[in-house]
Amino acid sequence: MSSTTEEAPTICPGCGAKIPRRGLSMCPYCITPLPGGAQGDTSPVAERLSRMEEKPGFEEALARVPEEGVEWQRGASERIVGQLLIFVGIGFLALYGVFGGPDYDVLSFSLLTGAVLLLAGLLRFFRGKSRMAKAVSKPMLKRAAILHERRSETELRGGDGETVYYYDVEFGDGVRGEFRYPGRGAAEEPWPNGATGVAYTRGDELIDFERVRV
Repeated sequence: MSSTTEEAPTICPGCGAKIPRRGLSMCPYCITPLPGGAQGDTSPVAERLSRMEEKPGFEEALARVPEEGVEWQRGASERIVGQLLIFVGIGFLALYGVFGGPDYDVLSFSLLTGAVLLLAGLLRFFRGKSRMAKAVSKPMLKRAAILHERRSETELRGGDGETVYYYDVEFGDGVRGEFRYPGRGAAEEPWPNGATGVAYTRGDELIDFERVRV
């Protein structure tokens, strides 16, 4: 007799992320229902988080639109640099168009410089736009949550070290997963273990966290 029990997937069919643990009823990163997962997930903190709706500041936290994550910010910066290069490149080309000619070596140089700057600007502009679009390709989710544990790793980027925090986050429906949060610098203090509030996530990235005590 063949079993009709559907095996729980290890990869989310909705977003393609790796499922962090067995028995989840939905993906923690995109809330896609998972076949074979436990229905009605419960945990000792589920009741505690359910009381968050009654707390001052919860509705405001849900309505808040946080700044986008680090990758989106980097894409925006690259797009701005591209716009500046395009502007300067057009300026050099305009200079050649007004005064240039085959006998003007300096102005002929401005033609080459303008073309190079314009091309570089276009490349950086569209690459920045692509990074921004990719960073927001997944929906932002706002959920009551508790931060169980935090670990950190240092990643090299452009010769400099960048601290990335990984939070074990549990949500009010019992779903739990690990989310990455790129550090914003030494001036910003990471959230402590056990903090409760509203988590803003895109995929496996923790965009921001608004503390609401329960």
